[in-house]
Amino acid sequence: MDDFAETVDALGLEFLAPLGGDSSNQLEDVVQLRARWFLIDEPESHLHPAAQRETARWLVEQAQLLPELFVLASHASAFLALRSGTRLTHVRRAATRRVSLTSLDPLDLKAVDESMNQLGFDRGELLALHRAVLFVEGANDQVVLESLYRDRIRELGLLIQPFHGTGNYRNLLEAHTLFRVLAPPFHVLVDNVPPSTVETLRNYYEGALAEYLEEAKTAKPEGEALFLANVRLAGLREGHQLEIHSIETKDIIGELDDSTVAELLGHRNPRNPPYPGFGAVLDEAHNSGKRYTEVLAQRYGFSKKDLGLFAEIANVMHERGNGSAALSAVLDAIEASLPG
Repeated sequence: MDDFAETVDALGLEFLAPLGGDSSNQLEDVVQLRARWFLIDEPESHLHPAAQRETARWLVEQAQLLPELFVLASHASAFLALRSGTRLTHVRRAATRRVSLTSLDPLDLKAVDESMNQLGFDRGELLALHRAVLFVEGANDQVVLESLYRDRIRELGLLIQPFHGTGNYRNLLEAHTLFRVLAPPFHVLVDNVPPSTVETLRNYYEGALAEYLEEAKTAKPEGEALFLANVRLAGLREGHQLEIHSIETKDIIGELDDSTVAELLGHRNPRNPPYPGFGAVLDEAHNSGKRYTEVLAQRYGFSKKDLGLFAEIANVMHERGNGSAALSAVLDAIEASLPG
């Protein structure tokens, strides 16, 4: 303890009472003190997200005006996303309780920003307490997973993000710093691919994957299988571990409880025919020559653009303890891959 006190004194540090309540106002008083260093732990405490962003910008302005060094420890994305003259160091405690420090190069971070912005989120969101990332095909998949498994996803520290276009995986693979900080593997989930195909692709390496993609030009497998093959091949070539997963149903709607969907659609659209289940909808679409999304929307009032309805169905399933065996298996696999 004496050594610690001597170090504090040598660095010109002074202990202050913890900030309470609205910490943003008290920070203004703190920076008026004459000091060589300001060490501030979790300045986001007790602040609304909007106030966190305002406080983060204000601290950057103060750091640019004053000669003193500001050192912040934060979990909030508002502080982790700062760009103006800030340097970031990622602190990680391993299962062995050993602490490692990783300095993040500003040029690498700029590359991450550009790639991640195209994927729909920023650097701060990625660095804030997420242990893994699961990429899904669309916002419907994200809403269902986050509503149906919200407690488990929070426990896993899992960030779920839609691809918004299958070409975007290259941006992910090029974000070297992102992989280094979040600790791979990343995970990708698609629908409409049999488990046997996924298992085959997992066992393929560069040569076999390249051959599979070449043969696919004539065999023409489902687009999602091609996508998984391309993702895995690109990951191997970039030296990144990226885990692939699938559900066999044609759409995540097939993982929703048919009776719950029928109940909620009946309340919303009492004049429409009763919802017969997703399998029957696929048969009806096949027999009529229509797309299944058209049948869902026109005959049963179930639009894939209605994210609120997807959330409502998944929330009711969550409350009733109705899950999806296939989606649960994906989360099991992700949990098994997490360190410690």
